[in-house]
Amino acid sequence: MDYAIAWSILIPVALFIYMALDGFDLGIGILFPLGSDSRARENMMNSIAPIWDTNETWLVLAASGLYGIFPKAYVFIFNALYIPLIAMLICLIFRGVSFEFRFKSPERFKWIWSTFFCLGSFGMSVFQGIVFGQLIQGFQTIDSQFNNDYWAWLNIFNVAVAGLVVLFYAFMGANFLIYRLKETERLRFVCVSKWLLGVTVLYFISIVVVFGSGVHSADAASFPSGKYLAQRFQAFYSAYIGLFAIIGLIVVKLYRSLAEKAQCDFAPFLYGVALLAAVFGGVVFLGWPYIVPGALTIWQASSLPETQKLMFIGASIFLPLILGYSMYNFYVFRGKVADQKFYH
Repeated sequence: MDYAIAWSILIPVALFIYMALDGFDLGIGILFPLGSDSRARENMMNSIAPIWDTNETWLVLAASGLYGIFPKAYVFIFNALYIPLIAMLICLIFRGVSFEFRFKSPERFKWIWSTFFCLGSFGMSVFQGIVFGQLIQGFQTIDSQFNNDYWAWLNIFNVAVAGLVVLFYAFMGANFLIYRLKETERLRFVCVSKWLLGVTVLYFISIVVVFGSGVHSADAASFPSGKYLAQRFQAFYSAYIGLFAIIGLIVVKLYRSLAEKAQCDFAPFLYGVALLAAVFGGVVFLGWPYIVPGALTIWQASSLPETQKLMFIGASIFLPLILGYSMYNFYVFRGKVADQKFYH
């Protein structure tokens, strides 16, 4: 068994689950100022209080897998993206602290923690988008090694992807609030979700058109993995045309589910996850088998076979446990949020 291939599937799966689960609670943080009053904002916070920290387990799992299975890739990526990753960690700390402190804070000081919660969520989304954008764009290298340009991540493509991630997370957050909130607030976020769906789709198309049209001719300095991505797209042209058709169908289903304001509940969130799966899966397949685009393949970056096997056995045991616990957690705290001060 080729464990490098197995882990090149497991790590993206863990990242996808993280984006699907933590994405919506980051989105709720981004949308937090849209709560109509203090009671509505309490309910927004309470909707994710029992589950937000569990969702981040998947990010830890993906990072641990990268460290243990692809150590060369781990060193390369963390060197190249040290600044945005540290910034993301700082935002995570502020967000977690504000989440807990807000529940205990007197009313007159809650706005401070609410602000940190919103800014932390927004910052995490922005820096995640920058990291994902750089992983798509690829890295400039010298003999397959990091070229010590610590600010290469600060470019227009990464900023564009960061904007897309912020919009999509906010969209996922609105969909989750449709499922969790009652009556007036629920209908409010149906309208927000419809607006975000339109903006996100148009923004995504703009990125594909503006950057995708010239990626095959881009030089190695501006888009290191451009030629490889163009070759992969041409090789699997029919499959990607089919994928775009599937994405279009999901968007139509999403809009229809949101149009039925009285009936829509959990369906918009599920369609949102399906949309993420289609886009994320297409991007991952486009870059495979590179673990560091433009620099290292999964085989060049992999650790010893014995290490890969041992970690795969461990993952085979703990992955189902984590998944089962997450599903049980969501099951226990399902349904609408009650009007109460806090869950903790």
